Amino acid sequence: MRAQLTILTLGATLMATSASADVTVTATTVGKGGFAKALSGDSITYIKGGKMRADSMAEDRKQSTILDLDGQQMILLDHGKKEATISDMQEVQATLQKITSDEVKVSLTPTGNSKQIAGQSCDEYTLEMSVPMSVDGSTPISIATTGPACIVKNAPGAKDYESFYLKAAEQGFILTGDPSQAQRNPGHARSMTEMYRQMAKLGVPYEMEMNIKIGGEGPMAALMSKVGAMSFTTTVKSVSEDPLSDDLFVVPSDYEVKKN
Repeated sequence: MRAQLTILTLGATLMATSASADVTVTATTVGKGGFAKALSGDSITYIKGGKMRADSMAEDRKQSTILDLDGQQMILLDHGKKEATISDMQEVQATLQKITSDEVKVSLTPTGNSKQIAGQSCDEYTLEMSVPMSVDGSTPISIATTGPACIVKNAPGAKDYESFYLKAAEQGFILTGDPSQAQRNPGHARSMTEMYRQMAKLGVPYEMEMNIKIGGEGPMAALMSKVGAMSFTTTVKSVSEDPLSDDLFVVPSDYEVKKN
């Protein structure tokens, strides 16, 4: 499940429209190093008002995450098992609000470079992010993420993209991992949400490379560092503004529903 959510999160940042239009973004992620290769795959992300759905295919497993900002829910769909796990996000949001701004370190710095991706001209920024977290609930480690992000300022879907992610950040919604992980490591979840907020204010990322290194002190940090450096590159392949059915954002009637 963690692998699927990682891909969904990366794909979800690559959205693209004029005001009040539905958006469908197809992207591909390539992972290198550690377990990152197993997370490589295609993703499709849909956004409609205050709802988003991200589908991914990794290691022949098709799974989906649905975020409902107004309904305060995250829904995880396992299509192979025909199972849906529904989480109420209010408790998680309260936990994330306890993290101070001093603990969230995210920056996007323009490089002055630009290039063409999927028919759009994008401006390059350097991402730097330091994320505090704990694997065992007590031993602190740090995750440093760096890399270029190519952002289209006036991309198709930019208004809807910005509206969704700014609202998600304002509400303290998590955009990576599952709710239980977010409560164990609220600093990590809050930092990732802040990254998406900053990107949404600049435009729509059409390509993003995330180079990840794990550091810290103590035996847990040493163990985690053995995983080695990892990188993920997610690139938009196409953007559509065709209308989306509301059915995309609900649990299929034949799925078993579990409450988290």
